[in-house]
Amino acid sequence: MTKSKIITAILFLGLLLFYACESENKNQEQAEKAIGTTEEDNTNNKYQLIGQDFAQQTQTSLAKELKNAIGEKGFPGAITFCNIKALPIIDSMSRALNAKIKRVSDQPRNRTNQAKEGELFYIDMCKNALANNKELKPFVSEDEKHFTGYYPIVTNQLCLNCHGSTKDIGAETLAKINSLYPEDKAQGYKANEVRGLFVVEIDK
Repeated sequence: MTKSKIITAILFLGLLLFYACESENKNQEQAEKAIGTTEEDNTNNKYQLIGQDFAQQTQTSLAKELKNAIGEKGFPGAITFCNIKALPIIDSMSRALNAKIKRVSDQPRNRTNQAKEGELFYIDMCKNALANNKELKPFVSEDEKHFTGYYPIVTNQLCLNCHGSTKDIGAETLAKINSLYPEDKAQGYKANEVRGLFVVEIDK
C-alpha cells in the first residue's frame, strides 16, 4: 500500500470517528430523555435509543483501533486486527455497558458472526428497504426478560478495501484474508449495501 493511500484512509477514519462521536452525543441525549418516561407506548422507543447509543459507542471503539491498525500496517494490518481484537473489544464493551452486544452478518468473515434465523430476517428487511430507496431504521423485539435492538451496518467506500470485489482488495490484503479466514464470505460488496447488524440485548 502506498503512503498516500494510508494517509487518505487515516483521514477518512478520522472524519468517521468525528461524526460518530457527534452522533453518539445526540443519541445519548435522546436516550437520557427517554429513560425518564414510564408510558408503555414509549418503551420500545426508549430501548431502541439506548441500544443505538450502545451500538454507536462500540462502533466508535472499533473504528479508533482500526484506524491505528491501518496507520501502522495498512489494510493487511486491519485484517489481522479484526482477527485478533475485534471480538474482545466488543466483549469488553458489552461488560462495560451491561448489555449483550454482537455483530452478525449473512455473509460472515468469521463464522462466529453468522446471523441466526431471526437476525437474517432483519437483514433481509434492511436490504429490501435500501433496494426500494427507503430509510433504514433499527428494529426492536422483546421477550419476557429482554429487549433486543437490531442496527444495520452499511458499507462505505473504505470498507471495500477489505470487503469489496477482487479489484478493490489489494493482493497482500487478499492473501491475509485467505490465510486467516479460509471460509470467508464477506467479499463482493459495493458501497451502500447492508453488510450485517449490530445486535444489542438489554435486560428489562
